[in-house]
Parts: sequence; C-alpha cells; structure tokens
Amino acid sequence: MSVALVALSPACRSPAPAFTDKHTYAISINGPTAQPSACIRCGQCNTVCPEALAADALHFACIAERTNPRVEIELGNCIECGACELACPSDIPLLAQFRLARTQLAARRDAADRATRALSRYARQQKRRSQHSNAGEEERTRRAHAPRPWLDDDP
Repeated sequence: MSVALVALSPACRSPAPAFTDKHTYAISINGPTAQPSACIRCGQCNTVCPEALAADALHFACIAERTNPRVEIELGNCIECGACELACPSDIPLLAQFRLARTQLAARRDAADRATRALSRYARQQKRRSQHSNAGEEERTRRAHAPRPWLDDDP
C-alpha cells in the first residue's frame, strides 16, 4: 500500500476563519488512512456541518464499510464544504473518506445494475432458445416422418 502526503493550504480548503493553519494528511491509494480510534467523539464535526449531518457517525460507517439507506442519504446530502474536516481536532480526512465511500457506493450500485441487466438478458436468451428449440424439434419430427422417394428401392 503506497502513501502520498498531500499538503492542503488554506487557499485550497473551504473558508473557515478559525482554521487557517496548514494540514498534512496521509492519503493512501485505497483511501484515507485515519484509524477509527483517532476520533475522540467530540462532536465538533457535527456542530459545524451546514447540512446538520452526523459526520462522526458517517465516519464510523465508512470505516466499518457498513452502508444502509440512511448512510447513503447522508452521504448524498453532504455538500463537501470541508467544515467537518477543518473542525476535527484529530485531523481525520473526513471529506476524503466521504468521497471514497460515495464512489464505492456508486460502484456497488452500478455492479448491481449490471448484474440485474445480465440476469434479465440471460432469461430472455433462455426463453428464445427454448422457443427456437421447440420450433426446431417440430420441424425435425415432420421431416423425419416425411416420405423420401429417393430412398425407395423401386427403379
């Protein structure tokens, strides 16, 4: 697993006058590397969220990869302002976690949609094969019982 260090200056982060220092986060290729134990459950991320999302609960759902419709809705409601990340005293890269979780959810939905379409295609194909096979069987039976004058022994 490779890790890249990303320095975020205040200019590229969402504006928050109380937090203007430079943060460095370790972000792996597979997603944020923050440990679930890094969260001290202070709730500051929840209080600064303009959408009133439970960012700490989303954080733990993302870490545990437990998704349910409620988590999907909450992730969809996130406007990615970064206020939760700036307010976090543990410097957990919440925004990167939420983006990764949203991407993974979309990939799972796409995979489920592809599987459903493939199953539907397979069912239609089996139905066509069955119909074609029945029609072919009837034709073979008709031909097998048809008279064949060229096989008669009479000259």
